[in-house]
Amino acid sequence: MTPGTIPPLLQQKHIIPMLIILGEKDHSFNELQRDLSMSPSTLSRRLKDLRKRGVLESVVVDEGRISSKYKLTDKGKLVLEKAKEINSIYEQADAIVAMP
Repeated sequence: MTPGTIPPLLQQKHIIPMLIILGEKDHSFNELQRDLSMSPSTLSRRLKDLRKRGVLESVVVDEGRISSKYKLTDKGKLVLEKAKEINSIYEQADAIVAMP
């Protein structure tokens, strides 16, 4: 990766908002879909990718209904922390550029 570029994972649409939402509390698939206004197929792809990378995990919360929630792993919490830092830097740069 070239220095000064955003990692490809964080460039994907909905990834940072998803990390932020999951950093606040665990969510089911339907809750994520509702809160992020994502299509089920896009959400499935993002969740699969994040699980494969070890950023989040799925935990069964009600075996009777086969209900699960998604939550950040320790690695995911670290990625969220860094994503927030990146976002803060971009906000500061935008403010500087907007100065007369």
